[in-house]
Amino acid sequence: KGDVLHISFSSGLTPSVNNAIQAAKALKEKYPERKISVIDSYCACSGYGLLVDEAADRRDAGMSFEELEKWVLDNRSKMHHQFFSTDLTMFRRGGRVSGPAAAVGTLLGICPVMHLNELGRIIAYDKVKGKKKAIAKTVNDILSHADGGSSYSGKFYLAHSNCIEMALATKEA
Repeated sequence: KGDVLHISFSSGLTPSVNNAIQAAKALKEKYPERKISVIDSYCACSGYGLLVDEAADRRDAGMSFEELEKWVLDNRSKMHHQFFSTDLTMFRRGGRVSGPAAAVGTLLGICPVMHLNELGRIIAYDKVKGKKKAIAKTVNDILSHADGGSSYSGKFYLAHSNCIEMALATKEA
């Protein structure tokens, strides 16, 4: 019924952006009068949601298709995805760490601290011992990336994977 600006989940985590590009090509042939654009967000989870939410707000405020497309391309790398894990089970299942290493790491309370890089890929860049230190490291790193640090006044998404206690503790910090 209209023009389509599709903001895709990070190609660093899923190849689905390629499917969207192929669909866009087919639709452009069928509807040559329509503007159809696919953008790789390089974002995931709450960072992806934040980018799409802000794009929708800008669209609703009257930003043109071309302006919005440019805004997404210019700002997708400004989304900071910061997270940590308090359980190494999925790292073991995914083959990133051995079973014994996961067991020992979990017993010691090792928490990998990660972010998405500029290509939307997960990078484990540090590890801390204990949930409190993981929260402190995460908050410190978020503040170092936020425009204005602790004075940042824009939108912020805090997500969790079925661990509301850790999310609330992070929010409090």
